Amino acid sequence: TGNMSGMLIAEYILRERTATGTMPENPALVTTIVTTNMTAPITEAYGVKRIEVLTGFKYIGEQ
Repeated sequence: TGNMSGMLIAEYILRERTATGTMPENPALVTTIVTTNMTAPITEAYGVKRIEVLTGFKYIGEQ
């Protein structure tokens, strides 16, 4: 599904950024209310702030 693909990509990016030392100083991942809850354990594992917003680009863009 789209959620599964998104989580695989997010985990890959976070893992690679951690391994190469290129993680931003205050990393964050923006999700929407319809995104899978799998974002929580992934972001927690990498110390990344998870920001949940309403569905729609305008809400994501505000972050």
